[in-house]
Amino acid sequence: MKKLSLVLLLVGFVFLFLSVDIIFTGAVIGTNIEIKNILFFVFSLTFFMASLILFVVNKSLESLVIPTGTLEADQKRVGTVMRSHSHTKEPKPYVLVSGEIQRDERGRPEKESQQYSIYKELREHYGLKPSDFIIEGKSRDTLENFLYSIKKLKRKKS
Repeated sequence: MKKLSLVLLLVGFVFLFLSVDIIFTGAVIGTNIEIKNILFFVFSLTFFMASLILFVVNKSLESLVIPTGTLEADQKRVGTVMRSHSHTKEPKPYVLVSGEIQRDERGRPEKESQQYSIYKELREHYGLKPSDFIIEGKSRDTLENFLYSIKKLKRKKS
């Protein structure tokens, strides 16, 4: 469908150029622009609109990111992400949980950590398999969230 929207866009440009008559004069360029063929102009607008609609309607999501924060914010984010996930066509996007993982004295993730509670909710309440989501646990701030999340997604794609 993305190819179709691109083809419609190109056809729209062709009809636009066929409908417009531009006269180039001396020091001022393009001051006398006339639409010679109104039918071609209408076709160009129609193809532009069709390509725009197809492009917007057929967007796909590669991943949905849940940055961790407060418990209340996390619950809202999980709900929002899962609504988007359920409305997305195949292939379903990955769900990426991003934020620093709290660890115990032995270095293992704490069972009461935010990531663990999000992981548990995604598994139990929404039925996601572990292969459907990614957990990024190194980041400590927003910039690191972004950078580490991109690295994780690149690794998952390859």
